Order: sequence, then C-alpha cells, then structure tokens
Amino acid sequence: MLSSPGKPIARASLLGLTTAVLLGLSGCGEEELAVGETDVSDVRSEDDLTDPYTGEYDEAFREDVDVYAGTEVTVAAQVEDVLSPNSFTIVGPDDTSVEPLLVVVADEVPGLEPGLPVTVAATAALEFDLAEVEGQLGVDLEDEQYGEWEDQPFLLATVVEASAE
Repeated sequence: MLSSPGKPIARASLLGLTTAVLLGLSGCGEEELAVGETDVSDVRSEDDLTDPYTGEYDEAFREDVDVYAGTEVTVAAQVEDVLSPNSFTIVGPDDTSVEPLLVVVADEVPGLEPGLPVTVAATAALEFDLAEVEGQLGVDLEDEQYGEWEDQPFLLATVVEASAE
C-alpha cells in the first residue's frame, strides 16, 4: 500500500502494532500466568520477575529442560513419588506418562503424597549430584534413593505449593 507515489504506509501499521503490544502488556503482572489453555499460579513474591517458563510439566518442557538450565521456572505438576520430606518426583498434571523429574527443596514440604497436584517454583539444573546438592542445601538425603537420578536433570525448588485440582 502506498501513501504517495513510491512511499509505503508504514507509520499506520507501526502505530497499530505498538498499540496492540502495549495493550497486551498492560495485562501482565496478574497473579495467574496463562500458558496455552492452562493457568499456573505465580507462587513467587511480587518482587520476583516473571520466569522464562511458566506452565505445565509436560513432554515439551522435559525435552527442553536443558534450555532452561540455570534459570527459574514455575511448573504445574503432579507428585509421582515422595523420596523424602525434601525431595519428590513429578509427572505431568494431566499426562502422567511424561518422564518423571526429580525435585529437591531445602525446607521440608509437609503433606506431600503421590497424586497431589503441585506448583513448583525452581531453578532447572542439568545434572543431579547428590553430594553437591546436600552441601548446597544443608540436608542429608538417603544415598540409595538417588542413584538413578545421578547426572539427570532436576529442579532445585524454592517454593512448593499444593495446587487446586
């Protein structure tokens, strides 16, 4: 489309795009962060920035966990197995066939049980090292329970909350 001979009408398009982006951003900062068709509660403090990933623990996240290594993520999941008061495994909230992922947290999480829907705010990590995690968190984990998780991706959680079913 041309405004005068040979000059494109770009300003109107740019203005419209800028307005759309600003209107879209004005909804940011809500307590619920929408990802696809799933709402995941923002369980971090108000001062914390939005995570690069906020959504369900699903096959896509599991395949891309290396992309999120070292960054904060928030996932909605379901507890698969409780290994200790400080650690558990998760599967997808709706798709329990997603490969389980280990979650470790410094403070004991009361009330954990298999099947419990949870929201986990954590830092994604690529390789679980029992001695390193125990030293970092100041906890003593039963060595024999974690052998299968050595060198596997895991989440180092800061917040674990039960979610609404």
